[in-house]
Amino acid sequence: MTIVDFIKARPVHVEEALKTFPAAFIPLGSLEWHGKHLPLGFDGLKAECLLRRVAEKIGAGVFFPTMYWRNYTTMNFPFTMHTQSFSAKDIASQLYKMGFRIIVMLTGHYPIGQVRNVRHAATWLMKKHADAYAIGIAEQFVLQDLGYYGDHAAVAETSAGLALFPDLVDVASLPGGMTYIERCKQLGIMGQDPKTGATRDFGNKIVAAFVDRVASIIEQAWKTKDQGPIWAMYKEADKRFRDWQSPFKLANLVKASGMDSKKDIWSYAKWMVFSKGRQKFGK
Repeated sequence: MTIVDFIKARPVHVEEALKTFPAAFIPLGSLEWHGKHLPLGFDGLKAECLLRRVAEKIGAGVFFPTMYWRNYTTMNFPFTMHTQSFSAKDIASQLYKMGFRIIVMLTGHYPIGQVRNVRHAATWLMKKHADAYAIGIAEQFVLQDLGYYGDHAAVAETSAGLALFPDLVDVASLPGGMTYIERCKQLGIMGQDPKTGATRDFGNKIVAAFVDRVASIIEQAWKTKDQGPIWAMYKEADKRFRDWQSPFKLANLVKASGMDSKKDIWSYAKWMVFSKGRQKFGK
């Protein structure tokens, strides 16, 4: 078995892949500022590298080009593209009609709208077709137990970058000693300080866990022809999300978000409401 790159393949190659292992891997990203230390295409690069490793571990499937355009809700930062959103449901439906039965959409860009878009498409397809095995997630869906909750250019994403493409990451370019809200407003970093907390070791840990867990879910579902492993993944992720996103557990929210204290919740909210999340570029 081998991995087929859709954009380089002739029809016969895709036909052969569908007979062998009918899996479609689709990475999704954005064109968005990620601090001074990460590339502007970080979300898509991250998703592509992670999903490529999943495909390589399985050793089969068709790999689709990374989608950088038409994403949901990019931040009000410099060098950031704001475009109309896409329909993941349409993508999933067309892929199923082509003959794909395993569809994996990984979004490295994860505002609520984008995550709901890919997740709804995957669950809709599985409910409609018993022989469909669809995953639509952001990487933190399977990594929360490791302390990876999803941030923006902070410890989690920077550590992932150090593991996946270290030559594109420049942590040394960041200033030190900034508070949480200062990092948000002045650097577009939302989460724990990557200057002091990001490490390649943590990045390697989360990358290895993501690849092993997602590959295992896909292989189990396909081998048993049972959607159960995928639904179980969603159920576990939802349980962990509720544990730290609940308004009744603010201490968990502060910790998971990389804030300095509960006061940062209100400072962040005011920044988003009154300044629309605009970065004070150059200050």
